[in-house]
Amino acid sequence: MAKRGHDVTVYTTDVKDFDSRLETSFNDIVDGIRVYRFRNISLTLVKKLKLFITSSFISYVKENLERFDIICMNIIRFKT
Repeated sequence: MAKRGHDVTVYTTDVKDFDSRLETSFNDIVDGIRVYRFRNISLTLVKKLKLFITSSFISYVKENLERFDIICMNIIRFKT
């Protein structure tokens, strides 16, 4: 969509894998897409329970909700 001229924003966590975080900034632009990464509360919760929880994600989305025409939210659950 960004290649077609649309303004695209992605909100995600800073989790790289079950044991580490991404070593990038909170706010970044990747291939014309604005990417906001929110710090995950605990890598232990990610590793043991597959829970990706951030303290500020929901409030940030609510504060910026008016900016968007379309919102697509995905929650991926891993079977353990």
